[in-house]
Amino acid sequence: DALKQLLDSPLMDPNLEHRSYEAEGMQYRIYATYYFILRDFESCYTYITKLVQHFESRPELIRLDPFNYVNSINNLLNMTSVLAKEDENKKYLGKLQEMVQDNGLRKSKSLELKLFEVYYYHQMNSCIRNYEYGQGINLLTAVEDGLASLDDKVDKMGKIMLCFNAFHISFGAKKFGQAEKWLDKVLDNPDRNVREDVYCFARIILLIVLYEAGDEARLRKEMKITYGYLYKRTKAYHFETMVMGYIRAIAVTQAEPQFYSLLCNIREEVKALKENPSERRIFAYFDFMLWLDSKISELGQALKSDNSIRA
Repeated sequence: DALKQLLDSPLMDPNLEHRSYEAEGMQYRIYATYYFILRDFESCYTYITKLVQHFESRPELIRLDPFNYVNSINNLLNMTSVLAKEDENKKYLGKLQEMVQDNGLRKSKSLELKLFEVYYYHQMNSCIRNYEYGQGINLLTAVEDGLASLDDKVDKMGKIMLCFNAFHISFGAKKFGQAEKWLDKVLDNPDRNVREDVYCFARIILLIVLYEAGDEARLRKEMKITYGYLYKRTKAYHFETMVMGYIRAIAVTQAEPQFYSLLCNIREEVKALKENPSERRIFAYFDFMLWLDSKISELGQALKSDNSIRA
């Protein structure tokens, strides 16, 4: 293909003498892109690291072209996240934080916007991966303020992912009212074709959030809306059909012991999806197993207490 032909060009020889600073940077960028397309993340990481180090070898030029430096750090953070290189991830998050706090860089609105999207997306991701929900909660005011002031300029996909990450942090911190608010922001997006996968799972996860928040009136309403949405949708996962069945079953479940048994059955069915390569991606949107285990344990203890009191 065209990219492979470009890589075979003599100009892409890494041992080529007398390369300009710009040509060397472009070479690293092309190799990183090539390996990313191949899903060879280790090789992609190698070349994106070379590119970032290339920028940092000339710090005076970073001040002249900070936008491309931030783009490169963004790509490096993506790779360190995928490859679980946490120390390096935190190191470059620190560099981004310094840039966010540099008032001199705010003179460029496009750079301010890029820094906002990249820094808060990756910082929240880091908190979610490491279960640092308390630290993550401290970021949400800045995220909300940034979205309010930059809303019409923030990329649609970027806004959806910032809101979805903010939901995860709120849910992890057991602040279910906040979690509901952030999911509503995801669902308020008028263009469902932008990350329709996230929209779909936000609809499903909202039911869990409303259950946790104890908002039974809205839960009943959203169960009908979610069922109708999934019924009409061209489904990407069998899990979506399973959820429709769960909604029907929950709608006629009355007593807590019945609900407990239903959750146990759901857990076994969802657990089986982890072994299915075409279904396991659903756990990237939400840890359904972790939540089911937590609820089953909680309800099981409550039922035992009730039985012991009655005895």
